[in-house]
Amino acid sequence: MKMNKLFSSIAASAMVLTTLAPAAVANAATGYSTGAAGSGVGLTRSSGSLHDAGMATSGSANVNTGTATAESQATVKIIDGFLVLNAVPDMNFGATVAGQEIQLFNYKGASKDGNKNGALTVIDSRHSNGNSNTKDGMGFKVTATVSPFKNPSNPVDQKGFMLNMAALNENPNPMTSLKSEPVSLPSDGTSTRTVVDASKSKVGKTWGNHTWTLPAHDDAVKLAVPDIAAGEYNATINWTLDANAQ
Repeated sequence: MKMNKLFSSIAASAMVLTTLAPAAVANAATGYSTGAAGSGVGLTRSSGSLHDAGMATSGSANVNTGTATAESQATVKIIDGFLVLNAVPDMNFGATVAGQEIQLFNYKGASKDGNKNGALTVIDSRHSNGNSNTKDGMGFKVTATVSPFKNPSNPVDQKGFMLNMAALNENPNPMTSLKSEPVSLPSDGTSTRTVVDASKSKVGKTWGNHTWTLPAHDDAVKLAVPDIAAGEYNATINWTLDANAQ
């Protein structure tokens, strides 16, 4: 299970719902260091790190000869045989008056798990027969629950909010085309709704990376705000990835 925050602020008008660690890269940059004294550019070619100083193509000014080089790193982690909840979105609904419904504004939040890209991502790298050559997946479900909203200056749980999400197509995927479910999530902390249903008929068709991006400034994701006192409110969304596809 992963959690992320919904933030909501009503202040005279306020609202907010709210892969491997890279290995060290050697000091491989070469050229004429801009960290030198005097002109700021070394007179002899050297090697070092761009974190310390940039590299010029030449130690002489106003010439069109020479080169500077540097190395960066690309990293990826490949998963095989596992079902993974890889990303859940934070949601910020900005500011609003009470008693209104407002579109998702951006993805800022203070949760430990939520991302700032609006992405819900699941990876299904399982093989139904245990053979790595069988790229089929084994189906899954994603459900969500929204806790009551809270205001730091008011300890009363606010259960009158409603998070509404329309059905969303997953980002282009050459293997599948899974669509999320339209859901309305009350902020009562107990009502669980299925956001993605890749079970039953979808079993054997879920292998791969699946990402659904919640669009900001769009009616596809909206928060209905009750008529309550001004202030900043936040709630937690609990996301659950269920491997039982039955």
